[in-house]
This record gives sequence, structure tokens and C-alpha cells, in this order.
Amino acid sequence: MKHSAQKKNPVLQPIPLSAIIISTLATLGVGIFTVPTILKTPAEKRVHYTRYHCESCGLSNVFNNALDHPISFNKDNSANFRPVILAIHQGRYRHNIETERLLLREVTLNDVPVLDKYYRKIENEASSTWKLHTTEEETRKEVLEMIENYRTGKRAHWAICEKKSGTIMGLGGFNSFSPVDHRANIGWWLDASFWGRGYGTEMARACIEYGIKYLSLNRLDAIVRVDNLASRKVLEKAGMSPTSRFRQFWRLKDELLSFYQYVVLKKDVAEQLKKSKV
Repeated sequence: MKHSAQKKNPVLQPIPLSAIIISTLATLGVGIFTVPTILKTPAEKRVHYTRYHCESCGLSNVFNNALDHPISFNKDNSANFRPVILAIHQGRYRHNIETERLLLREVTLNDVPVLDKYYRKIENEASSTWKLHTTEEETRKEVLEMIENYRTGKRAHWAICEKKSGTIMGLGGFNSFSPVDHRANIGWWLDASFWGRGYGTEMARACIEYGIKYLSLNRLDAIVRVDNLASRKVLEKAGMSPTSRFRQFWRLKDELLSFYQYVVLKKDVAEQLKKSKV
């Protein structure tokens, strides 16, 4: 007599709460970033962490492994976050910035040919902190480094474009961040053919307003060569004031040069921020 095999009822596994939340967010179209993962740590020390993956701009793994440490969702230690990463986390980050006449956007490899022409001009190099480029490969490496620093939140240099025509005029933005101090250093350069039109002042104001409004900065500073009178005037028009003079501070192009430090605080531009369209 043959015995028929008895079918076993499948064991239903409970659906994790995290999966329900993720599914719900996906349905609502909220899932902009990758899902937080739990690091393999003892249960009593376990904290939910994440590393960002920005899908809103169409770039894959843009911010993966970009942090000095993972972001914690269980406590407010935002003072230790890189400002750009924190802005992403809080939904305040913007990839493109527009002013009345300028468009500030992420630098791409498509910009290399134009930038290479600018990097070879003696008049551009004379007032800058970089040396003349002799090959397009030098420019390509420079741009690749900018892209990497931008995507990791270490720095944020944009292509400065004329909004009406789309023409790239130079580069600039945030050279460095001090997250704990809510402070950043800004800088830029423009091709000589665009000097004297007020673009520099418009760029400086955009950095100041964006940094305070979107990156939660309290102080912004800029370092400018003592002999660069044009840039000093630009910074003053943008609301920055000289606070220090660094004598023979920086060896640049085989010469120890002196610099001024210009500073602006959030409270200094309170009225400007009320009118800001950045």
C-alpha cells in the first residue's frame, strides 16, 4: 500500500517593519536615497546608519563612502556632518544655482575643452593660485578631481555659466568646509574676457547666500592676494570685510606671497538674505 506524501504547510515569515516602511515610501515616491543599513555591531551599541546614494540627479553612487563616518539617524550630531551631505539628508541640497545672470552647475568632462583654453591664458593665471596648463590632459585631471570632490562633499566647485547663453565663464564655489565651526572658504576665477561686468560680485553673493541658507553656515571667508585689488573690491561689494593680513603666507609659483583674509558672518547679511533669490 502506497502512502501519499503529506504536504507541509509553508511557514509564514513575519514581514519586517522596515520592509513595510520602505514599500510604503516607494509607493508614495519618497525613496530618494538608499535604505539605511545596520552595521554589524553588538545589539546594545547598534545604531542605524546610512551611506547616501543620490538618485534624484540621475547619478549612481554619487555620495557612497563620502563621509568621514556614517550618518546616525538616532541622535543629532549634525555638527560633524559635511555641510553638503547634511543638506542632502535634510532635503535642502540643490545641484544647480541661479542668480539674475548666472547659472552655477556641476562641472563635467564636457567642459574640458573650454576650460583648457582658459587655463592656458597668461592673464587668467596672473591673478590666480594655479599655474598655466600646457596640455589638455592636465585640465582633464583637474576637472576629474573637482568632480570627485564635489560628489564626496569635500569641496563644491561649480562651472560659472552665463545663464542666458549657457557659456562657461570660469570656476568657483567652496574650497573647503569646517563642519564643526559651520564655516567655509570660498573662491573663484573668471576668464579675462568676462572681467569688469560684475559677475564676480554676483558669484560671491551667490556663495554667501547659498552657504548660509542651504548649508547652515555661519561664517564664510576668502583668501585673496594683497596685489589683487580687483578681487578685493569684489569681496567688499559682496559684503565681506578684511580681518587679517598674512605676510609671506603661501609659497605660490616659487614665491612667498602675502594674502588678505576677508570674512562675512550670517548676522552681517541678514537683510541681504531676506531679498535673496538664490
